[in-house]
Parts: sequence; structure tokens; C-alpha cells
Amino acid sequence: MHRVEVWNSFLGTFIELHRGFLLNEIVGNGFTEETLAAVKRAGYMFVSKVDGQYTDTIDKPPHELILEPHLIGLTRQLAPGRAGTWASSLFIYEAPRFGFSPSEQRLLLTALLGGTDEEIADELGISLSAVKKAWHSIYEHVTARDPELAPPTPPSDLGVSERGKMKKQRLIAYLHDHPEEFRPAAE
Repeated sequence: MHRVEVWNSFLGTFIELHRGFLLNEIVGNGFTEETLAAVKRAGYMFVSKVDGQYTDTIDKPPHELILEPHLIGLTRQLAPGRAGTWASSLFIYEAPRFGFSPSEQRLLLTALLGGTDEEIADELGISLSAVKKAWHSIYEHVTARDPELAPPTPPSDLGVSERGKMKKQRLIAYLHDHPEEFRPAAE
């Protein structure tokens, strides 16, 4: 964690795993002097022991602060004031558009890792027929809400299999940039 590229990779992975949730607050503790400085640069704020409020400054130097319990974090309300930071990006939220069921979400998450329908069926422990039915249901959800994302494939020189792959690739590319689709949809 002493190397900038490792720290950036860690933060990038952390954000990739946690973005898309409707977070209200994120809090952490137990930092070393180096990681405390990096987390501060990432946009997080100190939690004051006096009043529990978030602050940019603390009354002790980092080498003294790490010797005692301390908290660092950020809230949804404070995040806009820290726009452009790693921390504020965790609070960017869009509601799911398609309302995929939990089983459809599992299939889509597995598909994000790559593989054929047969490999997806093996990974999920379901039949190839169930995978194909799930894809059909998924495309119905998508087409109903965004016909351009999964348009019906017009007749062409490409075979049906190739058109289906292109549609799947377009949907997977969209989902890679929209993790909110894997979060429970509000009823």
C-alpha cells in the first residue's frame, strides 16, 4: 500500500465493487500514516471526537492521530462538495432501469465474466435451456424500457447466432458501466 499505483488500484477496485448502491454514509478506521494521507487525498473527511461532525482538519498530526482510535468517512450530503474525488464517486446513484430478478442478475453477473451460455449454465448449475429462457426474459425487460439497447435484429448476412452475440455484447457493455442494474430495485 506504500506504492501509489497499488493504492490507486485498491481504490479503483473498492469503488467498482461499491458504486451503484444508494449509500448514505461510508466510514473507515485503522489507517496507517501513509494510508491516512491517501484516504484524505481521496476526498474523505475526519470525524471529530468532540462533536462527531465531519471536518477537513484534525487537531493532531497524522503520526499522533494513528496512535489512537480515529474515524474517517463521508456522507451523501457532503459528497457533492467533494466532487471529482474517489470518495464522492461512491455516492453517484442511479436507480435500476430494468428491474431484473435476482436470478437474472446472477446470470448477468456471470456473463460479465465472459463465457458461452454453456459455461454460464455450468457455473450457475442450471440447464442450458434455463439460460436461454433467462436471456429471453432479460431481453424483454431491456426492450420494454430501452428498445435501442436490445433492438430486434433485422435480417442480414449475419447468422442468427452472430446477431445474438452482438446484442449480448452490447447489453454486457452497458451493464459494465451501470452497476445499479445489479442492485435490488425499489418496489
